Amino acid sequence: MRVELSPFVEQDLQEIADYIALHNPTRALSFVEELERAIQHIAENPLAYRLRPDAERGMRVAIYGRYLILFRVVGDVVFVGRVVNGACDLLKLR
Repeated sequence: MRVELSPFVEQDLQEIADYIALHNPTRALSFVEELERAIQHIAENPLAYRLRPDAERGMRVAIYGRYLILFRVVGDVVFVGRVVNGACDLLKLR
């Protein structure tokens, strides 16, 4: 399977990096790289991840640390919609 990212994902990753950089700039870069690898790893077995109907119909979630990688599987594509802090209200993400 291949992975496609929504336009929101780049912004989400930048915001995560900016937040972490306030306390540890070096870790900010390495953590975002880890998140990017986690996103790519989803494609290996995307249906193994839990459905999150509270986010949106057909949405699945991969958890990395305190962050949720929200995605759906469409044919042979893993479409990643958002990467957000696990404490956020998923219904307000639209």
